[in-house]
Parts: sequence; C-alpha cells; structure tokens
Amino acid sequence: YVGEPNSCCTDSLIPIGKFDNIDEAINLQSYLKTRFVRFMISILKVSQNVYQNVYQFVPIQNFKNSSDINWNSGIDDIDEQLFKKYNLSDEQINWIISKIDKVEY
Repeated sequence: YVGEPNSCCTDSLIPIGKFDNIDEAINLQSYLKTRFVRFMISILKVSQNVYQNVYQFVPIQNFKNSSDINWNSGIDDIDEQLFKKYNLSDEQINWIISKIDKVEY
C-alpha cells in the first residue's frame, strides 16, 4: 500500500521508503512487484513472515521519473530493465522466471 501523509501502520506491515511525491512511492510499489525483487527477497525469506533482513540483497534504486529505469513501463518490462542493469545471464533470468510467478494484481 502507498501510505498517505500522517498515516501509520501496525507491525503487520513494514514501512519502506519516504518520498517527496506520490510518483516515487508508486515507482517503489512497481519495483516490489517485479520478479527480480521478489527473487532477491526469496533468498533469505524462509517463512510466511517477512522481517526487514530479507531485503538486504535488494538493490536500492532511484525512484524518480528521471531514473535509469523507466518506472512507467509494465512490470515485465521493468524486470527486463533490471535484468539488463545487473547483467544477469539468460540462464539466471530463466531460473528467476521459473521460480517466481508474475504478480497478478
């Protein structure tokens, strides 16, 4: 969820990021939907619980619209940009795609 200014959440959600505008928050939301990020999280995630440490292999990105990633693209295209940015081989990409389902929401 993208939280509104002056909102709060319980321990059931982990707040990620603080941005000056809604576009950057939505860009982060898109990033979290990628197979790339969800694979990086899966390396350390061993249960349904999500603790902050599972994000330690997730690279920090520039979520501004002027980023090297076109955040206005679809999730599949953002994944392709991330695979290219981090020089993943076809074998690595195919492994990620075979292990991590698309987000359908």
